[in-house]
Amino acid sequence: MNNTFTFRFKGAGLPGKAKLVVFCENDISPDSISENIKSDTSKNLLPASVYILSTHLNKKNLTKAAENNSFIKELKGILGDDVEIHFGISTPKGKIIPISEDEAPLLSDEIIKAGALEIFEKRKGLISSSPQYHFKKPSGAHCDKFIRVSNLLTSSAEVTFLSLGILPYITKNIRRVYVDTSSISYLISRALQLSGEEKGTLINIDSFESYAAFEQNLDFIEGNDSLMIISATTSGSLVKRIIKEKNFEKRNIITLFHHSLPPDQLGIHSLDEIIQDGIYSAPANECNLCNKDNSRVIHIVGEQFLPETPKHEQFLIRKPHFLKSREKFFSEFATRELLKFDFKLLKDRETEHFYFDMEKLCLNIDSFSDFKNDLYSELNRHFSVDIKTVIFFGDNGSLQLKEKVISYLSEKKITSINFIDYESVDENEFPKNSSVMVISGSITSGRNLLFASRKLRILSSSASIKYLVGLSKLPTKEDFDLLDKNLTQGGHTLITLRKCELPRIKERIKTSWTVEKNFLDKFNDPFNDEQEDLPQILKSRLDDDVNQNNLFLKKANGDTLKLRGTFAFWSDLDELICSNASQSDVYWTMQSIFHDQRNHNNQKGLASIYHFTVISPVCFDRFNDGVIQACILRSASPSELNYSINEEYSRQMTDILTSIISNWDNDQGEACLEFLMSMCSGRLKLTPSHTAEITELKSDSMTEDMKFLLEKLEQKNKKHSTTQ
Repeated sequence: MNNTFTFRFKGAGLPGKAKLVVFCENDISPDSISENIKSDTSKNLLPASVYILSTHLNKKNLTKAAENNSFIKELKGILGDDVEIHFGISTPKGKIIPISEDEAPLLSDEIIKAGALEIFEKRKGLISSSPQYHFKKPSGAHCDKFIRVSNLLTSSAEVTFLSLGILPYITKNIRRVYVDTSSISYLISRALQLSGEEKGTLINIDSFESYAAFEQNLDFIEGNDSLMIISATTSGSLVKRIIKEKNFEKRNIITLFHHSLPPDQLGIHSLDEIIQDGIYSAPANECNLCNKDNSRVIHIVGEQFLPETPKHEQFLIRKPHFLKSREKFFSEFATRELLKFDFKLLKDRETEHFYFDMEKLCLNIDSFSDFKNDLYSELNRHFSVDIKTVIFFGDNGSLQLKEKVISYLSEKKITSINFIDYESVDENEFPKNSSVMVISGSITSGRNLLFASRKLRILSSSASIKYLVGLSKLPTKEDFDLLDKNLTQGGHTLITLRKCELPRIKERIKTSWTVEKNFLDKFNDPFNDEQEDLPQILKSRLDDDVNQNNLFLKKANGDTLKLRGTFAFWSDLDELICSNASQSDVYWTMQSIFHDQRNHNNQKGLASIYHFTVISPVCFDRFNDGVIQACILRSASPSELNYSINEEYSRQMTDILTSIISNWDNDQGEACLEFLMSMCSGRLKLTPSHTAEITELKSDSMTEDMKFLLEKLEQKNKKHSTTQ
């Protein structure tokens, strides 16, 4: 486990770039520190300075590291000579000071504040509601957000860092500490250890379980030798009541994290600047949220501030879930053989789940007039006279977008532009005084652009960088904004012609295709006891490459799934001809809908963190084209297809499946193999009794592929029932 906590900060009023902090909890390992700095600078621009910190208990080892010339030389190799490196320790009173008395004071308050807020945001300490639900706090008030500090206490190094804020309040006379939740006892213990006040004296830490203290009529020992620590508040109401009913002095009560803290109460870490839209809280009988449609009350119970037992819900896909922001993109690019899947990129052999064929677009750019006009408009605006070099990446899309830039320059009679492949950029020979344009056909994470930005750090301060991107597929607006912020520091510009937010499917993530292949491979492996000849359609899945019209299992008769008529989500896009749509076009559309519903908490959908949400079985009845049903099955996560969690849901899905499988020889059952594969591979689940109903549908008239899958499903269900 990593015993370091690394973060960046830029305190209010502090000029220049962000600063980097590496906080070491105990062992001072130069290798670990170097790796953390390398990891950070591989994703971000170089910091203005680096603070390597630990507690006073590790002063000796930290001093040794600071005096290690080889270690300092290695850090300079990573950071350059211009980045200042500071070494500091925290005192028993929570002040961060330099290890050497000769050095200037460090930014103690700014570092502690920034680190605490970084942990709070990273560990998701703020739990937010949605239009579907809001919360009832233990106090009885209703709210749209609440703070749960126990979420933050998962990393030992981060807990040690958070304890620094408590140290100023631990004085020599303290003999007992009261906490409102036992989850922060670990944090208090760490603070007592660092303060040194526990030596020779056992200091008790007792939880009074928040508002339960008033119901149980707990008897506190008040006095200056007692300290009370409240984990979090958004109103200060708990402290007010404690002072009123338990006779505690205000000076002996502190709140760890707070928002809108009354001015007469003591608090350590204010969240006001990161919860800028505020927190709504009102008495139950005055709650405006209760008046909103379908906004249920989730009771927050116990001292741990846990939501009540989760409920099960269904999500019914509707046409409005295809957002207006999506329509322009699909209207422009769908049914034109651009939206593809799982293509091998010739340059680096990297696999993309969602592959946009920027090469094909650029080769036929006159057929995409809006895109061409936007490209030329952006070049007119941003291709300044001091740009003498254009860097391009080596994938086919970037190469063709580069050719369009060359055509533009030729039309404008702009010459003497040096075009360089990114792999050929030599930082030592690169012209440092002229501005640069960097071209990328499409981006999924923006990593290559960040690599390019680091290579171009050698440019003079008067030079600028223009990053030209054909399409961004970054998963969220927040991801894109972060990339934009990192790339444009120093006056640079990110130009993105088109955006389409999509889920990032990384190599380690098991897609439905991976699960399907693993299922089929065991029957095709001669060294496996389950080796067995696969029927024709299933065998072809191992032999054929997945492509934009071969994403899904075929119909039982061997025909390819395709749209039969209209497509509800494209009905307003008159220029799209459904008969020209590939399976990949439909898959991109459905994945966009699922992605939006998972990521936009301000909508009803799949974003709930309090309920088990499954895809409503009605979806497969309403969208009865086999290709759409296959897209839903492949786009959904296993948890969203787990109908076994609820007897009623399982019954509904069983009825749908019975109809589909019984009609395997006509249009109503054209996706029957997809449904059976989803069940055999464990992605779609029914209760064992309902699964048995499905396997009993097997008949001699069915195709070999159907009988094979039904037999395997029957074997799996019997095995599962035996182990229960």
